[in-house]
Amino acid sequence: MKKIIAGILFTGILGACNTPTQKADTSQTKELPVPDEMITLKLQEKLKGQYDNVWDVAEGFDAVLKDGKWGFVDTSGKLVIPLQFESPAQFRNGFATVKKEGKMGIIDKTGKLLVDFLYDYIGDYNDGLFSARDLKSKYGFIDSANNVIIPFEYDEVNISWFSGGIAILQKGNKYGAVDKANKTVVPFEYDELGITDGFAKGYVVGKKGNKTLLVDKTGKPVNLPNIELYEKIQPIENNLLVVKEKKSGKEGIVDLTGKVIIPLKYNSVSNFYKGYAIVEGDSGRYLLGEEGKTVFEQAPFLNLQILGNNLFYGNTTKDEIMYLFDITGKHVVEEGFGSIIPMAENMLLVNRDGKAWYINYKGEKIADLPL
Repeated sequence: MKKIIAGILFTGILGACNTPTQKADTSQTKELPVPDEMITLKLQEKLKGQYDNVWDVAEGFDAVLKDGKWGFVDTSGKLVIPLQFESPAQFRNGFATVKKEGKMGIIDKTGKLLVDFLYDYIGDYNDGLFSARDLKSKYGFIDSANNVIIPFEYDEVNISWFSGGIAILQKGNKYGAVDKANKTVVPFEYDELGITDGFAKGYVVGKKGNKTLLVDKTGKPVNLPNIELYEKIQPIENNLLVVKEKKSGKEGIVDLTGKVIIPLKYNSVSNFYKGYAIVEGDSGRYLLGEEGKTVFEQAPFLNLQILGNNLFYGNTTKDEIMYLFDITGKHVVEEGFGSIIPMAENMLLVNRDGKAWYINYKGEKIADLPL
């Protein structure tokens, strides 16, 4: 749930950074995280006129554009990787996929070229591997040293990363899945397979002709009762599924036996976490718990997020103020905030009345915003 934005106006917080009374204690705030969006806005302001574009910071680097070439600056605005690339990129897990002369390669944070510009496409990095497409338009997987782990013999990567140790691929006009040894674990006999988030939750949805199937990571079909009644099936945690009924267009949650856990009567179901779910009805959002019961009765929520540790945050449809509250609905901090942003474990960035600061999950102030 990293850096979930809850109705924040970053320009408002940036203004708070310049408020005379808002002096950060650098001894306390030196190592505190700052939202990437805020860093980008500050860099855009600082580097105005020096570059044609300053684009989306990630992992301490912001891509910058000048005269048609992209490079990278650090959070102080210093150019650390020269302007030389044809498209912007973000660092993920210490790597960035960059383009030269129409081909893709991979660099590290020093700018060192780890994978030469040999590929038509390089996808997301996960589980130690990158998906890639060679110049013959075939897909495979490589590591950061350009070792070919999965041969370039596939026609498409359905989910562009390994998920649960398995990659979903297309061969010819059929989909299946392989492990890191390129062993087929789901036969290549599906017309569709896992078009949401792969095997991260242990199951994917497949189609053979007009028949919809639920498939586990061994390739075995799971007999989900009434599967033909659903137009959407999304595996979530604890062997549960968010489903959308074709007839009513409403969503709910069922288990693998078809037992209804949360009734199929909501416009959407989201943020399922350790037995709690956020659902949206016609009048707003609600928090549901065991057997689909409303956890506490309040006005419907406009925004609502599960934080963890039996804590939640959001604002009701009657009030724009954001509150941090516990499982009983009691406010952890009596006064509300303009925004609440989870920054790290047991740490939130909040703002109110032109000031911004960090609190812990108990609502106790940790430090002022370090900018």
